[in-house]
Amino acid sequence: MEFPSQADHPIVVLLMAVVKADQKVLEEEVELVHSFFSRQLRLSSKRLSRIRALVARYSKEDISTDLLENAIEKIPEAARELIFSQAVDIAIVDDELSAEERDRLLLVGQHFGLSESEVRRYIREAVNRREDAFSLLEVTPEADWEEIQAAYEKQKKRYAPSQ
Repeated sequence: MEFPSQADHPIVVLLMAVVKADQKVLEEEVELVHSFFSRQLRLSSKRLSRIRALVARYSKEDISTDLLENAIEKIPEAARELIFSQAVDIAIVDDELSAEERDRLLLVGQHFGLSESEVRRYIREAVNRREDAFSLLEVTPEADWEEIQAAYEKQKKRYAPSQ
């Protein structure tokens, strides 16, 4: 999907509002924001540089409800499902969903026209995807990055076409 560059700022505000909902800014959450733009959207390096600056800015600055609601209104309708799915993934990356993160997702979902049950379905599906990934690699969600990489390499060799 092609996103207009004027959507970058509102999307960063929304995603960083989810990152900051629990009053913590975790490196893995910020990395998911960056990877969303670089891997999923495959934006130019110039745009990615501007986005990194915005992410750094909103890692430190407060994101008011007014700013968030204004940003939500500027997100293209065609992109909302993808953005919301990414927001849910960010909220659960630390294997817990705080009440503040849930409330923030409900607020965003409401502005995107989602019911509370639809928001809960998104969360449930994201948790299931995350659990499936760990079980496929045969590691626990508490595994450190080196363990996950080793498990990935093991499974890659195990299922290589030459085997």
